[in-house]
Amino acid sequence: MSAAKICLLTPAFPPWQWGGLAASAGRVAAYASQMGLEVHVVLARRQDSPAATRLDQMRRDHLQPGPCLHFLDLPGPQHDPAQRQPWDCAHGLALRALGQSLELLHRQHGFGLMHSFFLYPMGFVAGLTARKLGLPHLATVVGDDLNRFMYSPEKLAALQLALESARAVVFLSREMQQTASCLADLDGRGRVILNSVEMPPKAWRPRRGRGPWRLGCAGKFKWSKGLPYLAEALRRCPPTGPWELEVAGSLGAEEQAALQSLGGQARVLPPLAPQEVTAWLLSLDALALPSLSEGCPNLLMEAMACGLPCVATGVGAVPELMTDGVSGLMVPWADPEALGLALARLRSQPDLARGLGRQARQAMRALAPAGERQQWQELYRELLWP
Repeated sequence: MSAAKICLLTPAFPPWQWGGLAASAGRVAAYASQMGLEVHVVLARRQDSPAATRLDQMRRDHLQPGPCLHFLDLPGPQHDPAQRQPWDCAHGLALRALGQSLELLHRQHGFGLMHSFFLYPMGFVAGLTARKLGLPHLATVVGDDLNRFMYSPEKLAALQLALESARAVVFLSREMQQTASCLADLDGRGRVILNSVEMPPKAWRPRRGRGPWRLGCAGKFKWSKGLPYLAEALRRCPPTGPWELEVAGSLGAEEQAALQSLGGQARVLPPLAPQEVTAWLLSLDALALPSLSEGCPNLLMEAMACGLPCVATGVGAVPELMTDGVSGLMVPWADPEALGLALARLRSQPDLARGLGRQARQAMRALAPAGERQQWQELYRELLWP
């Protein structure tokens, strides 16, 4: 009997992209491969250079051990009025090319399941294509895909179709599931699967007498990551004694301006490679996660697994990962004063910081990869062999 085949559609996948979405998609693809499924990952990207006109020219297949990768270089937005009819949308050609490319891949490989990461456009196109081909669709809501697009009227119908077309919808937090239920009737199809984390063998220890107190923050910074709120918190309520903020990642203009207001006490590092994250976390005195929205933040989980004291806003899966006052300090989002006071507590109460770190490390032991793997593999079995 040949192995069942799944098509996993995602905008990010390691090692070609860095971030929580890529990490989640990579882990799930590995779990599927480990249970004997033949995994085809479709990595769709916009092509800024002149686009190919033939579908076979838009696709490049990358054979490697494990999942087979198919890179799709889609046409960019059509802004030239001479190339568009009045009823066309700027991204219509790219979405159509994506859907028809999925159909061609299915014709070649014969998938038993379409699995999408990110609701728009991946879940939207995968949902439509799966309906057309008579396949089950598994949608995964990662985080900012829901919060980012639900306030865009032109995207709302696409989000609803992605949710309604799915045989099952996986969320990375209960908060995301509750939000999605405002858009579509999930009718028992939704479930929460938290990310997992590897426990580093070495635990964090306080850095006594070794320079200023070092606060860290990392990510692909955009509106939802809330970095300007962290800068405002440090201006309003700076920690006592010498301190510095280390920010690792890519910054936009607003984030750069916010950090410049802190002067020489803010230092920007380039994005960290996955193998560099643990050593960087162990070099800090605390981590801040000032996000306005989140899925299940991998960085926070890695910091807690190290035993590093953390302050985080209560968004996404944070309330499921952290108990306020026990394994970390949790504050309301968009509240610089509360964030600053919490950071000041960590700085001025080293015993509290150590205790929070120890409990955080213990809490993360319950989120080992084996548990996440079992949940995903059980779901694949339900959908492929009902």
